[in-house]
Amino acid sequence: MSAGVAAHSGGAGAPRLVLVAVVVGVAAFGAAFAAGQLTQKDSSSGTVHQAAPIEQPSSAPKLPAAPPATALPPLKPAPAPQGGGATPAPPSASPAPAPAPGGGGGGGTILEG
Repeated sequence: MSAGVAAHSGGAGAPRLVLVAVVVGVAAFGAAFAAGQLTQKDSSSGTVHQAAPIEQPSSAPKLPAAPPATALPPLKPAPAPQGGGATPAPPSASPAPAPAPGGGGGGGTILEG
C-alpha cells in the first residue's frame, strides 16, 4: 500500500458517516412526528369554550392608612481621622530585635509521636 492511498483512505469515510447521521436524524424525527400524530386527540369536535373577560374596577384600590411620621434618631458623629496629623510620630529609641541566625523563623517546640 502506498503512502498516498493510506493517507487518502481515511477521508472517504467521513462524508459517509455524516450522511448516515443525517439519515438517522431524519428517520428519528419522522418517527416522533408520526407518533405524535397518532396520539393526538381530535379537538375539532365538541363545544369550544370562550374565555370570559374580567372587568377591572374603575376606582382606585383601597390601601391602609400610612403610619404617622416620627422623628429619626440623630446621626452618629463622624470618626476623627487617624494618623493623618500634621506632625509625624517620633522614631522609636530602640531598634527592632534582629532575627535569629540560621533562618530560624521561630515556631516553638515540635512534638512528634
